[in-house]
Amino acid sequence: MSLAKREPNLSGRKLNRALTFVLVVSLVLVGTYFISAQEDTRPDRSQRQRGRGQRGEGGRRQFDPAQMVERQTQRAIEGLNLSSEETAVLEPKIKAIAQNRIAQRQEMQPLIQALRAAVDGGDEAEIKSALETLKAKREAHKAKSEALEANLVELLTLRQEAQLTITGIVNNDDGFGGFGGRGGFGGGRRRGGDGRGRPGGGEGRRGGGQ
Repeated sequence: MSLAKREPNLSGRKLNRALTFVLVVSLVLVGTYFISAQEDTRPDRSQRQRGRGQRGEGGRRQFDPAQMVERQTQRAIEGLNLSSEETAVLEPKIKAIAQNRIAQRQEMQPLIQALRAAVDGGDEAEIKSALETLKAKREAHKAKSEALEANLVELLTLRQEAQLTITGIVNNDDGFGGFGGRGGFGGGRRRGGDGRGRPGGGEGRRGGGQ
């Protein structure tokens, strides 16, 4: 009895190879898709550089004096419930105080650093010189701050002065001197009603005919 020689199943092997190839290609395509999707969601280099430029070194936001002045001024104005006429008169004076305060702090920083360096150096003559320079500058700052606040306070009602004291615009003893005064916006100091003054005659103002 003779056995017939069986031919190898070539069609089955070809099918397995084809399936394996398709699976490998599919895995490669899926991996490429996920890598591309992750790259799309990452900010590009220019965006990262812009973000660093806004925050500065170390991830800290850069200090913008103009924005700080604007925020302080608008916050103070919002609490006063002013008419448009009153706003036109008071807003520049409030802004001038805010600008002066920031400028004075910036001017004091190098003087404080110089005094610290003199103290670290231990030379009494240098310490005395740095200290006297700082104190003289502070006195000049105090005089200017008081003049600006006096120019504003004489136009305020009692309620308005109290509100600006709360927001730190006047009567703020922050190391540069404060000023507290009495006056009236327009027709003298009010102690009732809606607490709003009106521009007009000089009655009730400092230097007026009281």
